[in-house]
Amino acid sequence: MALKIYRSLVYPIWVTSVIVDGKSVPVSFEGGMISPFKRYGTFGTSDPKLQEAIENHPLFGEEIAIDSIDGIPYLEYVRMKQEPPTPEDKPNPEDKPNPEVVDGTPEEVMENMVKEEKSVEEHPEITTVAEAREFLLIHYNDVKQKDVLTKSSIRQVAERKGLSFPNL
Repeated sequence: MALKIYRSLVYPIWVTSVIVDGKSVPVSFEGGMISPFKRYGTFGTSDPKLQEAIENHPLFGEEIAIDSIDGIPYLEYVRMKQEPPTPEDKPNPEDKPNPEVVDGTPEEVMENMVKEEKSVEEHPEITTVAEAREFLLIHYNDVKQKDVLTKSSIRQVAERKGLSFPNL
Protein backbone atom coordinates (compact mmCIF):
# COMPACT_ATOMS: atom_id res chain seq x y z
CA MET A 1 0.00 0.00 0.00
CA ALA A 2 1.08 3.58 -0.54
CA LEU A 3 2.92 5.51 2.15
CA LYS A 4 0.58 8.22 3.42
CA ILE A 5 1.86 11.14 5.45
CA TYR A 6 -0.73 12.76 7.70
CA ARG A 7 -0.33 16.27 9.12
CA SER A 8 -1.71 17.74 12.30
CA LEU A 9 -3.55 20.94 11.40
CA VAL A 10 -3.29 22.31 14.93
CA TYR A 11 -0.27 21.04 16.89
CA PRO A 12 3.48 20.92 16.21
CA ILE A 13 3.73 17.78 18.39
CA TRP A 14 0.69 15.67 19.20
CA VAL A 15 -0.14 12.12 20.21
CA THR A 16 -3.60 10.67 19.72
CA SER A 17 -4.84 7.13 19.27
CA VAL A 18 -6.99 5.13 16.90
CA ILE A 19 -8.58 1.69 17.15
CA VAL A 20 -7.15 -0.98 14.82
CA ASP A 21 -8.43 -4.56 15.13
CA GLY A 22 -9.97 -3.72 18.50
CA LYS A 23 -6.71 -2.36 19.96
CA SER A 24 -5.73 1.22 20.69
CA VAL A 25 -2.77 2.26 18.55
CA PRO A 26 -0.89 5.50 19.32
CA VAL A 27 -0.41 7.95 16.47
CA SER A 28 2.38 10.43 17.14
CA PHE A 29 2.61 13.59 15.04
CA GLU A 30 6.19 14.84 15.30
CA GLY A 31 8.68 17.15 13.65
CA GLY A 32 6.72 20.36 14.05
CA MET A 33 7.96 23.60 15.55
CA ILE A 34 6.66 26.93 16.72
CA SER A 35 9.65 29.19 16.07
CA PRO A 36 10.98 30.76 13.81
CA PHE A 37 7.85 29.74 11.87
CA LYS A 38 5.04 27.41 12.77
CA ARG A 39 5.18 23.96 11.20
CA TYR A 40 2.77 21.22 12.21
CA GLY A 41 3.75 17.67 13.07
CA THR A 42 3.45 14.72 10.70
CA PHE A 43 2.89 10.97 10.96
CA GLY A 44 3.46 8.43 8.18
CA THR A 45 2.32 4.86 7.62
CA SER A 46 1.82 2.37 4.82
CA ASP A 47 -0.41 0.07 6.93
CA PRO A 48 -3.84 0.09 5.22
CA LYS A 49 -5.71 -0.72 8.45
CA LEU A 50 -4.01 2.12 10.31
CA GLN A 51 -4.67 4.48 7.37
CA GLU A 52 -8.37 3.60 7.40
CA ALA A 53 -8.54 4.09 11.18
CA ILE A 54 -6.88 7.53 10.92
CA GLU A 55 -9.19 8.58 8.08
CA ASN A 56 -12.20 7.56 10.19
CA HIS A 57 -10.89 9.39 13.29
CA PRO A 58 -13.46 11.96 14.51
CA LEU A 59 -10.91 14.77 14.07
CA PHE A 60 -9.90 13.78 10.53
CA GLY A 61 -10.49 16.77 8.30
CA GLU A 62 -10.57 19.15 11.26
CA GLU A 63 -7.26 18.53 13.03
CA ILE A 64 -5.77 15.77 10.84
CA ALA A 65 -5.32 15.82 7.05
CA ILE A 66 -3.47 13.82 4.42
CA ASP A 67 -0.29 15.70 3.56
CA SER A 68 1.15 13.44 0.86
CA ILE A 69 0.92 9.99 -0.70
CA ASP A 70 4.17 8.30 -1.77
CA GLY A 71 5.94 11.67 -1.49
CA ILE A 72 3.49 13.46 -3.79
CA PRO A 73 1.46 16.31 -2.23
CA TYR A 74 -2.09 15.07 -1.66
CA LEU A 75 -3.91 17.47 -3.97
CA GLU A 76 -1.43 16.82 -6.79
CA TYR A 77 -1.81 13.05 -6.23
CA VAL A 78 -5.60 13.32 -6.47
CA ARG A 79 -5.36 15.40 -9.66
CA MET A 80 -2.96 12.82 -11.18
CA LYS A 81 -5.57 10.10 -10.66
CA GLN A 82 -7.98 12.00 -12.88
CA GLU A 83 -8.34 10.47 -16.29
CA PRO A 84 -8.61 12.80 -19.27
CA PRO A 85 -12.11 12.82 -20.74
CA THR A 86 -12.67 10.31 -23.48
CA PRO A 87 -14.67 11.12 -26.62
CA GLU A 88 -17.59 9.15 -25.13
CA ASP A 89 -17.61 11.48 -22.09
CA LYS A 90 -17.98 14.61 -24.21
CA PRO A 91 -21.58 15.57 -24.86
CA ASN A 92 -22.82 15.05 -28.37
CA PRO A 93 -24.79 18.10 -29.59
CA GLU A 94 -26.99 15.80 -31.66
CA ASP A 95 -28.19 14.03 -28.47
CA LYS A 96 -29.71 17.22 -27.04
CA PRO A 97 -33.27 18.06 -27.92
CA ASN A 98 -33.85 21.19 -29.94
CA PRO A 99 -34.61 23.89 -27.31
CA GLU A 100 -37.10 25.52 -29.67
CA VAL A 101 -39.23 22.36 -29.91
CA VAL A 102 -40.87 21.48 -26.58
CA ASP A 103 -43.77 19.14 -25.96
CA GLY A 104 -46.47 19.95 -23.41
CA THR A 105 -48.17 22.94 -21.91
CA PRO A 106 -46.08 25.80 -20.50
CA GLU A 107 -46.87 24.58 -16.96
CA GLU A 108 -45.66 21.04 -17.76
CA VAL A 109 -42.52 22.39 -19.40
CA MET A 110 -41.71 24.55 -16.34
CA GLU A 111 -42.41 21.64 -13.98
CA ASN A 112 -40.04 19.39 -15.96
CA MET A 113 -37.36 22.09 -15.96
CA VAL A 114 -37.59 22.45 -12.17
CA LYS A 115 -37.35 18.66 -11.75
CA GLU A 116 -34.28 18.57 -13.99
CA GLU A 117 -32.64 21.36 -12.00
CA LYS A 118 -33.31 19.64 -8.67
CA SER A 119 -32.14 16.19 -9.72
CA VAL A 120 -29.54 14.80 -7.32
CA GLU A 121 -26.85 12.33 -8.31
CA GLU A 122 -26.53 9.74 -5.51
CA HIS A 123 -23.32 7.88 -4.73
CA PRO A 124 -24.11 5.13 -2.17
CA GLU A 125 -20.70 3.51 -2.81
CA ILE A 126 -19.01 6.37 -0.94
CA THR A 127 -19.01 5.56 2.76
CA THR A 128 -16.12 7.51 4.32
CA VAL A 129 -15.15 11.16 4.58
CA ALA A 130 -11.87 10.39 2.78
CA GLU A 131 -13.69 8.77 -0.17
CA ALA A 132 -16.11 11.69 -0.46
CA ARG A 133 -13.28 14.23 -0.29
CA GLU A 134 -11.30 12.36 -2.94
CA PHE A 135 -14.37 12.06 -5.21
CA LEU A 136 -15.02 15.80 -5.06
CA LEU A 137 -11.37 16.73 -5.62
CA ILE A 138 -11.05 14.37 -8.59
CA HIS A 139 -14.29 15.22 -10.36
CA TYR A 140 -14.53 18.98 -9.71
CA ASN A 141 -11.50 21.14 -10.51
CA ASP A 142 -13.01 24.14 -8.72
CA VAL A 143 -13.14 22.25 -5.38
CA LYS A 144 -10.06 22.87 -3.25
CA GLN A 145 -8.85 20.74 -0.35
CA LYS A 146 -9.65 23.55 2.10
CA ASP A 147 -13.29 23.40 0.91
CA VAL A 148 -13.70 19.75 1.95
CA LEU A 149 -11.98 19.44 5.32
CA THR A 150 -14.96 18.34 7.40
CA LYS A 151 -17.92 16.05 6.92
CA SER A 152 -20.32 18.99 7.02
CA SER A 153 -18.29 21.00 4.48
CA ILE A 154 -18.18 17.94 2.19
CA ARG A 155 -21.97 17.66 2.39
CA GLN A 156 -22.36 21.37 1.60
CA VAL A 157 -20.10 21.15 -1.45
CA ALA A 158 -21.87 17.98 -2.60
CA GLU A 159 -25.25 19.68 -2.28
CA ARG A 160 -24.05 22.64 -4.36
CA LYS A 161 -22.82 20.20 -7.01
CA GLY A 162 -26.11 18.28 -7.06
CA LEU A 163 -24.61 15.22 -5.35
CA SER A 164 -25.62 13.07 -2.44
CA PHE A 165 -23.57 10.63 -0.36
CA PRO A 166 -26.35 8.77 1.51
CA ASN A 167 -24.01 6.28 3.25
CA LEU A 168 -21.55 8.88 4.51
